[in-house]
Order: sequence, then C-alpha cells, then structure tokens
Amino acid sequence: MASLGLQQLSDMVTQVGNALGDTSTGTQAQIKDMLNRALDHAASLYDWPQLRQHDESGLRNFGDSNLKTLESAEAHAPLPIDTTWVRAIVHQDIDQGQLEQRSPEDLYHLFGSRKDNQGVPELFAVVGHTAQYAAIGTAGAVTISSNQTNANAVVRVHYRKSGRFIGQSNWEDLTTADWTAGVATNATLATGWEVEKISLPSTWVGSCTAVDNGAKSIIGIQAIEEPPATSNSTYQIISMPLIRVFPVPSKDYACTVIWTRQPLRMTEDEDLPEVPVSEYLVAKAAAYMLEACNRLGEAQQQHVVAGQLLQSKFHQNHTGQKSKSMRVRRGNVLGMTGVRCRY
Repeated sequence: MASLGLQQLSDMVTQVGNALGDTSTGTQAQIKDMLNRALDHAASLYDWPQLRQHDESGLRNFGDSNLKTLESAEAHAPLPIDTTWVRAIVHQDIDQGQLEQRSPEDLYHLFGSRKDNQGVPELFAVVGHTAQYAAIGTAGAVTISSNQTNANAVVRVHYRKSGRFIGQSNWEDLTTADWTAGVATNATLATGWEVEKISLPSTWVGSCTAVDNGAKSIIGIQAIEEPPATSNSTYQIISMPLIRVFPVPSKDYACTVIWTRQPLRMTEDEDLPEVPVSEYLVAKAAAYMLEACNRLGEAQQQHVVAGQLLQSKFHQNHTGQKSKSMRVRRGNVLGMTGVRCRY
C-alpha cells in the first residue's frame, strides 16, 4: 500500500468535500475541524517521534525563576499544557532518580494515613486538570485579565466550589469592555487548584492571566495564536493535566519533564499535518462528516478504510503502540508558555 504521505490542508479539504458531494464554504470550515479531530486521534494512538517534547529548565513557569517543577509542601503540580502522554518526570539531582507513574487508585491506596508525609517525591498520578500553573494561595475571587483589550469578549471560567455535588463544577461568564483592567469572578474560590479550565472566544488575542484574592499570579497564558477565520470552532479551551505526587515535597524540586504533546492544529491552506498520515485524515474526516449527515453506512466504510490505512502505516514503520497506562486524557491544549487548543 502506498505511503500515507503529507498533503496540504487545502488538498485534504477538497478530497473530503468531494466525498461528501458538498464543497461549500461552510462545509469546508467544518471539514477543517474534522481533519484536526482526526489528527488528534492519530496522535493519541502511537508514540510519534515528531511530538516528543522535553523541558530541562526545572521550572513550572518560565516567567518565574523561583517556581520549581515541584513546590515545597504542595502535593499537586500541573504538567505542560499540551501534554497527551507523560513519558517521564526525572529529578535533576541524579541521586533522586525518576518518579514512577501510578494510577490514581494505586496512589491514593498507598497514601493511606500517610498522605501528608513529606520527603523526596517518588510517585505521581494524573488526578485531574487545571488552568492554573500555581495554586490559589488566598481564598476569594479570582481576577482574569489580558494584555489586549478584547472588547466585550465573553470568558467562561470553570471551577470547583463547595456546596456542589461531587464531580460537578460551576462556571460563570465574565465580560468587560476592556480586559486589560481585569474582571473578578463572582464566586469565592478556595485555596488550591479550583480553576479547572477557561474557555476563550475564538476572537481572543494576546494573553490570558489571573491572580487570586491575594494578588498571587495563578494563570499565565502568554499568547493565543489561532487565526479565527480558519476554523469553525467557537472557543479556545485552556487546561492542563494536574498530577499528585507522593511523598509531598519536603522542599522545592527541579525536574526534567518529558512528554508527548498534542499536534499543532492545521489552520492555513498550505499547512501540513505534523505526522505523515494525510490519507488517513481524509478518510477519518470523511467518516465524521458522513456521520453528521446521517449517512451511517458510508461513514462506517470510511472508518474501516481509515483504520486499514493507519494500521498499514504503523506496520511499515514498525512503530509500537503506546502503553495505555501512560496516556493522559487531555482536556485539549498547547504550549508550556501558553498556546491553545480548540474544540
């Protein structure tokens, strides 16, 4: 079977449109989203060398030289915002080695009555997601702002709050004529990692930052870089995996983080997918679009074709499938210093 190769976004959009019998402008925008959805799916299944990332800074946020990967007395830490698979977290002091990843169930079982014990972190588990790079230190309102006006843009803040059912989060919409002045949440948020995600409108530009009630910086997305005209999406969602470590750090620890990231979205006509699976993307996107049109028989055929193409690709490359225990179920996302992902 021929190599799946690399094709430009415009060419793939045309092929999917022809398969649908609909090449209208509105449908093309939807096809672009489905091609990116298919790319995310392909990226989540295998260990692509093109998507491997590592950071040796030992810092959680490049703008704060004092904020180490793991903070003293803080059991939680965020991973890079584009993480789809944690490859390794390694202490930079070689004598302390590498943290072992466990399931949340195993980690909490091991905690027992020792959950507050402090020492050199040895284990970690992905336990949720957060929009914060630092914990809320002072309970109260959280203030969202930007370095750009973003006049009358509506920002949706998702957060945990006492008084809600377990697993149920709150959200509220904030807006202002000038986001450089900032807007505070109506809710009082507890200390910790309460802000789960932030949804920004597709027209948002510039940074998205937040401080807690004590003026401590807790969210720091420095740039949103998604041209709004090239996508059918409405929101950009800011979130990253949240880990818990054991023992709780007895001091600040610098770690090297190695991860597999989410692929960059294709937005411009000349964009190429970061992994060479163009024919698979065309077949998978066609399947998604046919399902939306209730052409289920044709959709199933395209799903089968897509699966065969992908299987053939990995057989040719002798690429091993990822270990499921190492995967993070992402809430979408890009860039350790602040890029974006749309859904």
